[in-house]
Amino acid sequence: TRLYFSLLPGWAVLAGLGAAGLSRIRFGRVRVRRLVHVLVGLTLALGAIQTAVDMLRSRPMAPILGIESEGDYRLRNLSAYELAMRGIAALPEGRRVLMLWEPRAFECWPRCSPDAWIDQWYVSRRTLPSTEAIAAAWEDDGYTDVLVNVDGMSYVRANDSRYAGRDWDELDRLLASLPVSATFGEGYRMLRLP
Repeated sequence: TRLYFSLLPGWAVLAGLGAAGLSRIRFGRVRVRRLVHVLVGLTLALGAIQTAVDMLRSRPMAPILGIESEGDYRLRNLSAYELAMRGIAALPEGRRVLMLWEPRAFECWPRCSPDAWIDQWYVSRRTLPSTEAIAAAWEDDGYTDVLVNVDGMSYVRANDSRYAGRDWDELDRLLASLPVSATFGEGYRMLRLP
């Protein structure tokens, strides 16, 4: 969704033009302009309430005030992702991690490379002839481990029609051939490249 932020100014202009056009319409004694203003105000109020509730729930001031450590705050809000980042930080010097279906690289860059466009496996399958070649190319690029976002992989598997069944079969074969060095909750698995 972050990629749509660049469209927000255009949508704001369109919404303003739409509201201006609607304000000229009347249904009997009812002015549509007032209804539009009430709906916009209600939407903004509900959005503000939701934001306030989310802030209270996540307690962002706790680490600033020293009530909670930054690590505990991240663990509470990011759960398994934070555990995976701690696992990457604990790896011996010289180890590099390639992430699959995980676009975030908080706390681990440059030791890890995120899958920013969620297409690392797709591109690898289209440019290299086999899973052995994919693993060898990753090793040649300096990676020693692969971190798989299991939930992200499952989501893409269920919703992305670009992949063929063979792509998933090959991925399953590759992941089965790599030893699991760590799991972080149910959401992340770290595999060691041979």
